[in-house]
Amino acid sequence: DLWTCTFNGVFTSQDMGLNWEQHPVFNNFQVTNCIAQYGDTIYVCAQQLTGNGHRTRFYTSPDRGENWTSIELNENLNYPTIVPNIPQRIFRIGDVLFIVAQDFLLRSIDFGAHWETVLGGGGGGYVRYGWDDQRILCASQFQITMSDNAGFDWKHLFDNNLSVFGSPQVQGDSLFIPRSDSIFTSTNGGQSWFAQTTANLPFLVHGTYFWKDDGAVLYAIYDFNIYKSPDFGHSWALLNNTPIPVNIYRTEALVDGNTIIMPTETGIFRSADKGSTWSRSDRGIFATHVNGIYDNGQTLFVNAFNELFRFEGPGQEWKNVFRCENFGTYCMPGFGFYQDEVYAVSSNGVFYSSDLGDHFNKITDAPINPAFPFINGRMIGNTFYYLDASKVATFKNGVFQDSLSFGLEASGGAMDFYNMDGRYVVVANEGEPNSYG
Repeated sequence: DLWTCTFNGVFTSQDMGLNWEQHPVFNNFQVTNCIAQYGDTIYVCAQQLTGNGHRTRFYTSPDRGENWTSIELNENLNYPTIVPNIPQRIFRIGDVLFIVAQDFLLRSIDFGAHWETVLGGGGGGYVRYGWDDQRILCASQFQITMSDNAGFDWKHLFDNNLSVFGSPQVQGDSLFIPRSDSIFTSTNGGQSWFAQTTANLPFLVHGTYFWKDDGAVLYAIYDFNIYKSPDFGHSWALLNNTPIPVNIYRTEALVDGNTIIMPTETGIFRSADKGSTWSRSDRGIFATHVNGIYDNGQTLFVNAFNELFRFEGPGQEWKNVFRCENFGTYCMPGFGFYQDEVYAVSSNGVFYSSDLGDHFNKITDAPINPAFPFINGRMIGNTFYYLDASKVATFKNGVFQDSLSFGLEASGGAMDFYNMDGRYVVVANEGEPNSYG
């Protein structure tokens, strides 16, 4: 089975990512931060919404998700107060569990009941971690260290004077340190090192994300491309035949032969031919970041990264009704709806539907200025209000009506607005609110 966590739950696939099913324990819109699998055992960190915010829980399943136990990560009980409350990675060495939370490394020797800080939080520089089934590699702006005994003792490898932007990697005696200017590799556990400068690599180190498979193969993502190194960082070759169709931000892919499965903020994408062609394999809304869920009295809408979804009812669930044409970027921050009318804003215009989003047409005369990005939009009655940094424009029945300039460009533009009895109250990016007739 494949396991993945998203902004809206945990999902599994039994056919190498062709289809994904949501795990029923983790409900819709429950943010899951990280997941790890060791044999039949699954670990998950997830945030549950409460009446006054959220709480983070650490879940364990010993039988591939059939049964779960959970422990709340509570600063007053079992979680270090100084550590950020949101974990990013989980891993295990022997029976000892670890959580990476920003630049902190946490450890639990009682299967997640209590956590202690091992490293992190000092010196003002980024701290990155890599691990295998025996060793932990720690790389900071000031030094490189390694532990052979679950973080209880650390060996100093060398002093460092430049930032470590990507995650270091370790596989036995093979070590990999990506710095801002170069890559350092060692094949003898850090006794000697070989350095490659950025000029000798097909990517920029400080803008690249690295990960490894179960063996000594490394991967790197940079500028819509995946690179593969069969010798733990000494040589690199382009893996995908065509660019990845979406923007990637600090993610790692699953590579198995010719199959590449790529989780992104705009969905899970899959290629069965080494990246020559890509298709989306997730269930839309459940794999993307949800900005808001709205009810127009007839149906529910969800606004997510790049997409607008409509609830079709039990058995049919969510239907994608609009996707930003400039796919791969966050270009639809808002929409508006009234009865059967729906407005959606893309990076290249305002679109209108009169049938609850089944069909959209572009409003050709909408006053869109590319120099001032879309900031906000909402329906007030049957009028849609479009706001960019310089003006607000109004639309009725899919037709542009009027626009009003604020003259706030020099101060950073407008952030939000309200219409009160025919007068606009505009919230400027800097300074006090302004009123316009």
